Amino acid sequence: MNRQWPALGQQSFGQGFNLRAIEVLAEYNGPQIVLAELDGAHHLGVAADADDSLTRWVFAPVTPLELRALAGGVQRTRESFLKPEVLVIDYDHDDSPVRGWTVNGEDLEDRALPKAHAFLPTGSRQILARLFPSSTKQEIAFEQRSRSSPGIPFKALSQAIDVFQRLWITLAASGEMAARGRYANSIQSQATLSFVEAYAGSLRIHVEPRDRGLFEEVSEEFSQLVAVEGDALRMSEALRRTGPRVLSRYKELLSILQRHELEIMTSGPLTDRPVFLGPERASRILGALLEARHVEEYVVNAEGYFLTYSSVEARFEFSDEESERRFKGDVDDDVRRSNRTITVGEQARYAVIVEVTRTLRPSNEPEETYRLRAAVELNSEELASPE
Repeated sequence: MNRQWPALGQQSFGQGFNLRAIEVLAEYNGPQIVLAELDGAHHLGVAADADDSLTRWVFAPVTPLELRALAGGVQRTRESFLKPEVLVIDYDHDDSPVRGWTVNGEDLEDRALPKAHAFLPTGSRQILARLFPSSTKQEIAFEQRSRSSPGIPFKALSQAIDVFQRLWITLAASGEMAARGRYANSIQSQATLSFVEAYAGSLRIHVEPRDRGLFEEVSEEFSQLVAVEGDALRMSEALRRTGPRVLSRYKELLSILQRHELEIMTSGPLTDRPVFLGPERASRILGALLEARHVEEYVVNAEGYFLTYSSVEARFEFSDEESERRFKGDVDDDVRRSNRTITVGEQARYAVIVEVTRTLRPSNEPEETYRLRAAVELNSEELASPE
């Protein structure tokens, strides 16, 4: 073979040898991309390597929903091959299988897979679109990946639909209203999706939004959220833009897709950029969420009293009388030099400026650290803000 292949392990004779080609999707001196069938399940195959006597093919299982995503240019081709079990089969020049293996697609060499950011060729997509037509209505579609189940379990479906609706509402309210800590009733009502009808095949649900303009905005925000993929830096930017509530709901949805081996796709006339998510992609995004973070810095002006203060250790704890909030952290060097001692207790009231650094991570609660930037005993002099 022309490429360096990983150790493919024990040959799996018989497995995959019953593959039957349904449609040739691309040809160049022979078939290059095919749609095949094995035990009633569709497989997408690409000719990955060849030598004088053999052609090596890689086949990945694909659902009808994933084929619709491939046909619509929603799913990149390589994504379909990054699955725990793909087939590697060598064929002779009479197209007879010689040997085969079952491998993890992520273990394959980069050059043995389709290019990272490439979609199927236009001609291939047109053939798939004829075989797996898309709907002209606004849809949310679900597909069960596992072949051990004849359909989608009700529990998995109800969880997926419920968390998707809650994510939709949170995205709709991710601006000023969410920042105030609550959702307006109007937002909840306008972002509610209504079931209209279902179709045969994948569970394709026709939905009717109450506010079509808001639906378009939320669809765009959702597509941008998914587009950051496994990039921790871009995910951190999404944290800044949408806030921790959206990321919390998003994490719930990804976990459900991963746990129940579900696929989801949103498409329709109100969706400029359709979205397709499967369990493998959900798993990669969840991994990026563990690393993603966003840091916010702001200052708080407060009046109250010190619980502890040490200029030697440069540590303090302060209680804000109005909010009953407590700040515990480091003392700025300028404050420590000008305040060797500070009276502790409720009898001495101070006005302070506290710098707050807030780190947002989707994997846990926000973390805050505090730094005392200024402290003045009330009735003694004016409090000056730090430069």
